[in-house]
Amino acid sequence: MRIVVLTAGEPRERVVVDAVRAAFPDTAVVRPVAAPPTPPSRRRGLVRGLVGRLTWRLHRTLWERALYPAGLPPLGAAFEIPDAELRDAAGAERLRALAPDVLLTARAPLLGRPSLEVPRWGAFNVHYGIAPHYRGNDTLFWALDREDWDRVGGCVHHLSPGVDTGHVVLEVYPALGPSSGEIAVDVATTRLLAREVVRFLRAVEARGGPPAGVPQLERGRNFRSRERTLGRDLAHLARRAVGRSRPPLRGERVVRFY
Repeated sequence: MRIVVLTAGEPRERVVVDAVRAAFPDTAVVRPVAAPPTPPSRRRGLVRGLVGRLTWRLHRTLWERALYPAGLPPLGAAFEIPDAELRDAAGAERLRALAPDVLLTARAPLLGRPSLEVPRWGAFNVHYGIAPHYRGNDTLFWALDREDWDRVGGCVHHLSPGVDTGHVVLEVYPALGPSSGEIAVDVATTRLLAREVVRFLRAVEARGGPPAGVPQLERGRNFRSRERTLGRDLAHLARRAVGRSRPPLRGERVVRFY
């Protein structure tokens, strides 16, 4: 089976990508390239943007230390595609040249319908959050912050033109305990997703096509990066420090819709 993975190759998602490449040698990796961000024009925007970048760099460093203690190896992408092209026919033609049976995204931009129609057996997204309740960005954080313990986890869903809206094919729920913080939950969810994505792809290969999965019947919530402010982070950490926001003890769980 020919798999094409679209990924920025950050440490958390690389664990999933590396597991797929190890299980399916005929896997090609394509790296999307984002356009340079437009500088915020107001002081408030500048401060928020700086805090967001610092938070992201901290998380990336902690993920890498936990998941790749010896350092993150090069991604080894087949080629790069600008984000904008993935939403039109130009990007679709480049993907079509790789002849994918399955297209898998793991930290990638939204795709246009032409790209979604390229793979023979479907396109799927690896999402850190339980859709539709937690779509968009920082979704593990928001489930933890809201103390929504039953929805702390990740999923794999069919790709559709919306944000994390396609039919869900599997959900993973990492083990939790009172000491489980965001980074620990990220790492546990990553390892579960890596294992289950490979199992899912083997099932697709065995049946010669993808399962339909289950539709997302609720509207849910699409969280945006700008909603996670420094104040929200500090309040979350303060509640944890005084023992007011600690996850209950639970074992890991996987739900497969195939």
